[in-house]
Amino acid sequence: MSLTGKLPIGLKQSKYHLNRTTAIPCEIRGVVYPSITAAARAVGVTPATITQTLNRKGNLETVGLGKKNPGPAGQTNAAKPITLWGIKFASRTDAAKKLGICRVKFTRSISKAASKTEKETLMMFVMNYLNKCDKENTSAQLEWERTP
Repeated sequence: MSLTGKLPIGLKQSKYHLNRTTAIPCEIRGVVYPSITAAARAVGVTPATITQTLNRKGNLETVGLGKKNPGPAGQTNAAKPITLWGIKFASRTDAAKKLGICRVKFTRSISKAASKTEKETLMMFVMNYLNKCDKENTSAQLEWERTP
């Protein structure tokens, strides 16, 4: 746009730009809002969420209601214990930290799609962890009793 406020020759403005308003009215569950921003504020989401929901579903009946299937209440992301070759760990993160590898590599190594090399590498880290525990006279939490 030039300094005079006129568009270059050949470009036309839309009717919204002529009125200097870009508010698009929208209806959510029977309530009509003057703009997407006002609707987003009213239901507690961002304007982008309104636009994306409208593009995806074609209506705004479910916007701002939360997840479709929220699942159980409470802490759903709680750490789950894991056992590797008889050694108990509190979680995958705990196991990766004690074994001395990054969590992503650990998770990849225990997956069903892990290669033989990845599984052997994980076994090497487990054996190093057991040796470290023996040297420091600490015990690894084992499922079976270790014989002295």
